[in-house]
Amino acid sequence: MSLQEAILTLARQPGSVKSRLLLSNELAALGYKVWAEEVACAAVDAAASRGEFFSALALCRLHLPEHLHEEMLSFLARRFAVDQRVAGFVPPPPQPSPRVIALPLELEEQVRFARKIGTDLAGIGYPEGTPMPYVPLFGDLTYSEFIQMALSLVPRKLSAGELLLRQGEKEQQFYLLSHGVVEVRQERSNGQSFVLALVEAPSYVGEMGLLTTVSHRASVFARSHVIAWSISAEQLALLGRRHPEILEQIRVIVRQRQIENLMRLSPVFSAISFKERLLRAFRVRVIEVDEQVFAQGSPPPGLFVVLHGEAVVLMQTPDGRRVHLATLGEGDTFGEFSLLNNEPTNAGIWMPDGGIVLHLPVDAYRQLRNEEPSLESTLRELMTLRTQALRDIVNPIPLSYEHLDASWLIPAEDTDALPSERWEVDADTPVGAGKRPPKLEGRS
Repeated sequence: MSLQEAILTLARQPGSVKSRLLLSNELAALGYKVWAEEVACAAVDAAASRGEFFSALALCRLHLPEHLHEEMLSFLARRFAVDQRVAGFVPPPPQPSPRVIALPLELEEQVRFARKIGTDLAGIGYPEGTPMPYVPLFGDLTYSEFIQMALSLVPRKLSAGELLLRQGEKEQQFYLLSHGVVEVRQERSNGQSFVLALVEAPSYVGEMGLLTTVSHRASVFARSHVIAWSISAEQLALLGRRHPEILEQIRVIVRQRQIENLMRLSPVFSAISFKERLLRAFRVRVIEVDEQVFAQGSPPPGLFVVLHGEAVVLMQTPDGRRVHLATLGEGDTFGEFSLLNNEPTNAGIWMPDGGIVLHLPVDAYRQLRNEEPSLESTLRELMTLRTQALRDIVNPIPLSYEHLDASWLIPAEDTDALPSERWEVDADTPVGAGKRPPKLEGRS
């Protein structure tokens, strides 16, 4: 795109943050670094004032020099921080009309005109005092906490097919997916590969790594151009010492994701109507590597749900055999046999690699059962199915489971050389999308 084309594009779409960035890039390509930065700063301001938080964050951190980051992030904090944001109904962003311009013919004058139109934000954003959208994670932070969090995030820029997280690794990183689409893929022990989910921005990835050192249960690949912002468990702990509210917000996010996963994966919770109240009765328990959750013959310990990791069910039979009954994954329950029959456990549970479980103690279960009989009936249906499976294993018969496109925000130099770590994308997989001018005072 030429400078002239960039000017005309912005004139036709004055509310487009993308068009403003393209104009900044053209000025930079011609050598006008200072004026290019001015237009890029205006693009950040325009995005923030239009409620486009994630684009403003990416523009600031990826396209502006580091010495301008804190200053420009303050624009975002003044719009979106909890102690600055105006709450209420958020109207659609302004749609300014195309601008009628007389484009100069001389390149020198075009450069000056580009700077003028690129920094003109009249009618682009919401007026001061207008309610702004709530932004996950950032929307509950105060002005200073907001800026600290935004400065702490480390950007990861990926093209389609690149790997963000690898199954089996133990990287303790929390990712805020701001642009693009990722695919969550799991390799099973039998060699089969399953796509568990397609996750569109904005969302979170790897949040369980903040609670446990259990290796990742699935790999995450980019399905389009992606921008993801990471913060390590160590960084988060340091930040949390100064701003404890940030840690609390992360816990809320993790808890919400746990609830979403349970609703989707667990046969018990999908059949129960009072999900939220039931989940509040559970306690989160982190299981260490090779820890036994409970032993065979223990008094009824309550109901357990696997949140993260794998639980191995082993039974010691009367004739001395040690039988592997099952390997349970996310959403599976255990403990219902002894809980419903009020008998000692008939098997032991281990988590060889550690993990996270939800635990409903016996007393809490009995109180909920009195209020909601459907809980017991659902568990008994599950128990009946597992009892038959148990008989088949223990007594075997012989011979006999903002969509946000990131491509325009990733600087061009980052898309030229891609990392060697890649995953093949199918061919039908959709993917996101002269003479030097005279020296002017804005040119460096």
